[in-house]
Amino acid sequence: MKSVRVLILSSVESTMIQIARTLEKSTKYDITLFGFGVENEFIKRFYNITLLKKQSSERDLISALLELCEKNKIDVIIPASSKFLDPLCENLEKFRNISVELILPVTDPTLLEILFHRPTLFEYSKNVLSLPIPKYKLVQNRKMIQEVTKDLGYPGNPVLFSHSRNGQDKNIRLVDGSSDIKKLYFDEKPDAVYSTLHQFISDLDDSFSEIIAIEFDCIIEYNVEVLCRKGVTFALLVYPSNPLSNKLNTHAVLTKDQHFPAIEKIAKRVVEGFGISYSVGMRIWIDSNGNAKLIDVVPNLRDDVILCLHGGVNFPELMIDMALQEFDYDYSPKIKWGLQMQQVWLELLNHEGEVWKTDL
Repeated sequence: MKSVRVLILSSVESTMIQIARTLEKSTKYDITLFGFGVENEFIKRFYNITLLKKQSSERDLISALLELCEKNKIDVIIPASSKFLDPLCENLEKFRNISVELILPVTDPTLLEILFHRPTLFEYSKNVLSLPIPKYKLVQNRKMIQEVTKDLGYPGNPVLFSHSRNGQDKNIRLVDGSSDIKKLYFDEKPDAVYSTLHQFISDLDDSFSEIIAIEFDCIIEYNVEVLCRKGVTFALLVYPSNPLSNKLNTHAVLTKDQHFPAIEKIAKRVVEGFGISYSVGMRIWIDSNGNAKLIDVVPNLRDDVILCLHGGVNFPELMIDMALQEFDYDYSPKIKWGLQMQQVWLELLNHEGEVWKTDL
């Protein structure tokens, strides 16, 4: 087996763990794993990964990563948080000069910025890629909220308020004038995303980062994970998800239903239109008329890599194939459609230096 030294960059502990777990299943490479961005002793106690730290908080990210790569003889970097993508993209040649390959969805900073900024992504998708998108408005100050919600059909239509940039918490609040909020909270106990318009406005700080208001017409949301190379799609996995949360559902089912052709068409057009390589995630809504609409593009691996692994596609391993120019372009996955994965939380415990996990 070929030895490969891989550095995972992630600010989210669960994502780093899922990628590590997935790479442990590699049948092609003898992988030595390193992690950067989280400092949780549980990870290195239960997974075969070395967590690296900056030598000084005053040093910039790129200089620190270049030194860590040279010191630890890193071959491939997998950025699994959006905050790492932009600086890496701008400094790609510095890493290639020390024989480190970066797994980046695009290498053009302009295209990366379009993927990061949802309003720009919407306009690019509509005008350049001819893709359906939801009705939306930008909100840049508190005074705009009343007018924006009215333009989107409120109170007849619910409105979802989200951060406009990828990498921040996706969903802030769902404002729904048709719902009895008191009944929701006391009888149904929903997620805290539900709000009245008055409450949402009062909860906002006087100064807030730009947010986007989207007409919430969603019967079902699908998450999509795509394996691709230079605009060509090689694998596409789809599962229904919660449109009010960016977390993987406790119960996730790989689904190929009547909406799959429309979802596949949108996903492939995004991949081709941006010339994306390696992997990209997407969120697609099915509206009340049965139409599929692009909601978001996530240009980095997520927690659902473990679902994809069990479903037949080891995304991190195949991305390493591409980075090392060993990918088989005749690759055709056997996806286990209908596979259901249930995640059960196990406690990790630490007492007086002894660390252990509970069993079922």
